[in-house]
Amino acid sequence: MDDIVASTSTAAPAQTKTATQHDFAIQVAEAGMAAVAIEPMAFGCRRDPANARLGLSRNACQPTAGGALLVGQTMIAWRVWDVMRTLDYIATRPELDSSRVGLRRVSPAAAL
Repeated sequence: MDDIVASTSTAAPAQTKTATQHDFAIQVAEAGMAAVAIEPMAFGCRRDPANARLGLSRNACQPTAGGALLVGQTMIAWRVWDVMRTLDYIATRPELDSSRVGLRRVSPAAAL
């Protein structure tokens, strides 16, 4: 997510925004639209700390997905829940039109 919104010191906005994988939220805002970036479960700040210490070559989904199954749920259901709650939040914002929402899925691996 940090590369999508350029929100950290290590994710500075690109000088030329030719790739939609980087600074996407900034590009949307510059076009006059609102942008919301959801950090996917098991990535970025929502990654399991023990797994994160193993580095980016480690499959980030495995411990989280396994944990979800242990409690009778799935990680994809948790991700859908995140999107549903984000849409609910957008509907509470008077400056936004919740009947006109677009989606751009950015693969976490592609944003590296």
